[in-house]
Amino acid sequence: MDVGSILVLLSIMLLVAVFVSQPFFDQEADVLEGERELSRLKAERERLYKRIEELDFDYELGKIAPNDLQRARQTLIKKAALIVKKIDELEEKQQIDRRPLSGEAIQKSPPRTEVDEIETLIASRRRELGSKKHKFCPHCGHVVGSSDQYCVQCGERLAS
Repeated sequence: MDVGSILVLLSIMLLVAVFVSQPFFDQEADVLEGERELSRLKAERERLYKRIEELDFDYELGKIAPNDLQRARQTLIKKAALIVKKIDELEEKQQIDRRPLSGEAIQKSPPRTEVDEIETLIASRRRELGSKKHKFCPHCGHVVGSSDQYCVQCGERLAS
């Protein structure tokens, strides 16, 4: 046998070894894929939040009509809610995957209702808003700075 045939034979053996060992590496790939998906969804959520803020700012500057603002804002909020729901599901799945099975974990939990999902979304949004230093105008609901004394939207005095 010459050197060329030996190299071909070795490369075929290497490909077979890689193909046979593939299932051993798939579990790690699934975990990494889940983390990548979670990271992608979080980035998308932040992009949507920033887009909503930009939309509000454009409205304040008079670049957008009120009807257009409401329609675009509702669309973005629906998309963001779906993204938050997917993030919650992935995080919950990852926590379940990492947790050892116990007697309590084996028992079936009650099915989630739409109200539970909405409450989860509200709680996560409140946590996010709580970590930021945003205040809202009690009269119109517009986001105001933490040091603002008057609302830039409606002009009402803010409680200190």
